[in-house]
Amino acid sequence: MSGGIFALACGLLVSCQTPCPTTEPSLRAAFLAAYPSSRIYQVQVGDRLRLEVWQNPQLSKEVLVQPDGQISLPLVGRVKVVGLSLDALQDHLRQKLQSIVPDAVVWASVREFQPQTISVQGQVHRSGSYPLARGDSFLDVLAKAGGATEKAQCVLIVRRQQDKSLLYQLSLNPLLNGSSLQHNIPVAAKDLVIVQ
Repeated sequence: MSGGIFALACGLLVSCQTPCPTTEPSLRAAFLAAYPSSRIYQVQVGDRLRLEVWQNPQLSKEVLVQPDGQISLPLVGRVKVVGLSLDALQDHLRQKLQSIVPDAVVWASVREFQPQTISVQGQVHRSGSYPLARGDSFLDVLAKAGGATEKAQCVLIVRRQQDKSLLYQLSLNPLLNGSSLQHNIPVAAKDLVIVQ
């Protein structure tokens, strides 16, 4: 996360008063809409992919998705693949190869998946990065971090989406006592959870 977003997030939390301001419903809807709910796997940075081009062993290889979301292929160069399903990746590579191998038959598979993680910081017993299971909610990741400390009052979840960050703020106590469970929202890989 850029230093500016982190500073803004920390500034918002420092200004929290009890009870903490809660994200407005319209902003909550935008935040939840940014949750990757698709059940179709999308290629992630760090995935190891096996690409096969039928009857072209020189073009078939295993590649690692680089931090910039791209892979390198002989005769094709660098190709952005992050966020593509395997079917979309095969179609994309078929188009890229069209001038070299007309009517190429391309197969793509994931040999090794990059673990999905979420970062939990602040007033928790064990700050850090934790593995994220599909469907984990805020309370699930709070439990992975050992729960909130006695000083914890506010929560800010920062969700990065392409070139912007979405912020979701809530008061912790009503969520923990069960009176505000609608705020136990699903969290996504690479979200940052700050508990203050």
